[in-house]
Amino acid sequence: MGCTSSSTAYEAPDPLAFLPQDATPYNGPPVEYLFVNVPVTMTAKYRGLIGYGMNTTTDIDAYYPLLAQQYANGYHLLQFNMIPGTYDRHGAFSMSMTYDFQGIFAKNQYEQPNEWQLYVIKSAITPQFLQTGIQMMFSVSRDVVTDTSHLIGQITDISSRGGRLICLEGSMQTSTSYHAMGRRGQRLAALGMDVGGQTGVVGIDLLFQLPTNPSPPRYTYQAVHIPITSTVRTGFMTSGFENNFDWSAPLQSYLSAGWKLVDVFYDNSTSVSGAFSRSITQNSVWFFEKEVQRLEDPRPQYQGAVIEYWHQVQLGWVSNSRATAIGNWNDTVTEMGRRGWELSCIVQTNGVQLTGRTVSHKLMLIFQRRIL
Repeated sequence: MGCTSSSTAYEAPDPLAFLPQDATPYNGPPVEYLFVNVPVTMTAKYRGLIGYGMNTTTDIDAYYPLLAQQYANGYHLLQFNMIPGTYDRHGAFSMSMTYDFQGIFAKNQYEQPNEWQLYVIKSAITPQFLQTGIQMMFSVSRDVVTDTSHLIGQITDISSRGGRLICLEGSMQTSTSYHAMGRRGQRLAALGMDVGGQTGVVGIDLLFQLPTNPSPPRYTYQAVHIPITSTVRTGFMTSGFENNFDWSAPLQSYLSAGWKLVDVFYDNSTSVSGAFSRSITQNSVWFFEKEVQRLEDPRPQYQGAVIEYWHQVQLGWVSNSRATAIGNWNDTVTEMGRRGWELSCIVQTNGVQLTGRTVSHKLMLIFQRRIL
């Protein structure tokens, strides 16, 4: 019982060698996975004067029916996320780009075929930029705060009708406004910040499973806000962010009290300190689930495992027009499924290494399985 943690250096050729090992074989059922990759196109349009604002639209909604079809085959959706760092620009001067998304589905004996159906709610968040601290050359602090109470309300409403949260995903539907204010304005815009006081509206899709039977068990949720701090690291021919956050600690804390992790979501609340952005703190929201009839029962039902995975992307040579993934995590997730582990979420961190034209993104693969 409890959390195990394993890590791979970003140079490691075989992440399967770092999977957690069982002292005794796990006698529970395996988890069968299905990976569905879809290309999502985003188109940006300037609003008003160039450099003042920008709207982006996306065809992501067109792929939800494809995801829903998998339920007829006995699978249920676990995650639908953008594959970090991958894109294809439609021409050197095009305002359209295609990003790779992936839906990860699972099938096991605990879920009955046609028991659930996919349901999506369109929502949004509006991060607010605040200038805090003294704006001097070597001392500046910038904060972005985001109100997510309405998202919690939407989750509460659907769960009261028997629905279960799958994940929260940025829909890429955005409306930003920022003024061209030289180097400082460009840096803030790169962080998604608006020097005028508001970062703009960011589209969020809430994905749920709705029951097909008339009397499903009810689930309750709690959102736990946990700040995660990263620092800049530079070296000869390399640069990037790194953080030493203990991902197993909050997972173990709530699993040991009978909860199950559903998703980890960054709400765009950010604090940047230092004249050269030497550190950045992001607010992560951990969504935990528990069956209502077991709400007062503290006995743990799941054990957890956290795997550090370095996802590599190769940048293109012509105007950075394309970035292509080098390998994927499918084999790692599949092997964990053979050992009874169900993926909870894949979390992108600020851990990034840039070596030449290869970008390595530090991801956390969080798994859970039932305690027998």
